[in-house]
Amino acid sequence: MATTGKGLPRSLKGATIPAATATTTGGVLKSATVAAPSAITAAAATAAAAAPTQAEFNAFVTEFNKLRTDVTNLRTTNANLLTALKAAGSVS
Repeated sequence: MATTGKGLPRSLKGATIPAATATTTGGVLKSATVAAPSAITAAAATAAAAAPTQAEFNAFVTEFNKLRTDVTNLRTTNANLLTALKAAGSVS
């Protein structure tokens, strides 16, 4: 990342922000392409109204844990960025 440039505050000159990748949050995070979900059919809606199977529940828990990890990582990254901005004198 450049130390100066259009739109970059002078107070961030020399600050180090890690480069972003598809799996690492940095200055800018490039997200993976997400496919659009399929349409919900009447049969799927009826099945969803029934009690979940153990496999469905386990899949939900797995996805929830991934979401929780992503939100925690985002919160940590935001806190670290705010700390870096405060150290650079950009934020009081």
